[in-house]
Amino acid sequence: MGSEKQGRGRTEAKRIADLVQQAIDDGATTVEEIHKRIAAVPIAALERTELFGKKALDDVRRIQDASLGAVYDAIRDVNREVGKLAKELLSARLAIRKPAARAAATKSARKSAGKRAAPSHAPGAHAN
Repeated sequence: MGSEKQGRGRTEAKRIADLVQQAIDDGATTVEEIHKRIAAVPIAALERTELFGKKALDDVRRIQDASLGAVYDAIRDVNREVGKLAKELLSARLAIRKPAARAAATKSARKSAGKRAAPSHAPGAHAN
């Protein structure tokens, strides 16, 4: 039963780590989209002034989008690596707890068995 509980604990830890990782990825994507819309405002204003040619503004827009994309891709990459590390640490922690729990149970069982097997030294007790 301990192994079954251990397996459920690992599955639950992995599920939680995956949920957190997905939430961060989704949040990064949402922030990236908002950031791109905000960053497009000054370019649109420059287009209306006609101070710069269409090609120049298209180049600026392309460079800006690539830069923002690279930043948010890096955030998602870091998030994936942190997610992997979290899963490894949770698995290791659960693996460490399993032998410790087993050792405690064994010690407790030995102690209980020792109490049952110990001869009684009470007055009037007879040894067989």
